Amino acid sequence: MLESIRWTEMIAALVMGLVLGSLFFSGLWWTVRRLPGARRPLLLYFVSLLLRTGAVMAGFYLLLSRWQWPHLLIALSGFLAARLLLVGWLKPARTGSSEGPADTPAGARSQQEAAQ
Repeated sequence: MLESIRWTEMIAALVMGLVLGSLFFSGLWWTVRRLPGARRPLLLYFVSLLLRTGAVMAGFYLLLSRWQWPHLLIALSGFLAARLLLVGWLKPARTGSSEGPADTPAGARSQQEAAQ
């Protein structure tokens, strides 16, 4: 079964996983950015969750109906790679001093303030 997989099919499965992951995680990013100003944040959250999950499940279902489970594993790898790429690309730039709450645990920061 594994020897019947062609390179073009593997690349197509990877690209499909990247597209599905990009749609899912960019939709999640869009939703999270809109939640604070939304009139109905719970409705926005659930509609976004249903649309994103439905689209991804339909995409993986189509992939699995056309090909076999090794293709699904390749597509899942593309899905996770899309997450890593989008997190790196959408990460906000750090500003200010290098000593911030993200750099220092809360306990160490309070000890530093107490020492001053």
